[in-house]
Amino acid sequence: MKHNNKNQQGGLTDIFINLIEKGIDRIVGLFLPKAGFNVFKPGEMSKRWDEIEKIRGNLAVIEADKLTDGILKKANISGTSMADRIRKTESIVDPGVYQGMWDAHKLRNSLVHDVDRVINFNEINLALLKIKKYLIELGAFKNDRKV
Repeated sequence: MKHNNKNQQGGLTDIFINLIEKGIDRIVGLFLPKAGFNVFKPGEMSKRWDEIEKIRGNLAVIEADKLTDGILKKANISGTSMADRIRKTESIVDPGVYQGMWDAHKLRNSLVHDVDRVINFNEINLALLKIKKYLIELGAFKNDRKV
């Protein structure tokens, strides 16, 4: 019986630590200024996004993903990969928008690494929409015209 009690305590400890870590991440997220994601001079973000929207095919998703990673880096979001940097923004964006960014990033990875991967016009537009919502919520378009 003591053995089961120790396992329960270990599991509860892990759960408690996990909850504390998530709480700390949320608190840090509250103090991470969204204005810090506005890394370009006024009008530059919209200009870059307009250029991406003119690109045809898979490359549009790849370029939008690359722009997003560049913004995260310029905003001093740490991480060894883009995935690490996206994770750091979980507590400062809407959960649906966060998941949308993940979906778009996974699609980008699939396009880059799967030579036979082909997506249609609707999938491209949906991925671009998800990335743009993420960037808007981060505040990357803050000084630009209304998006």
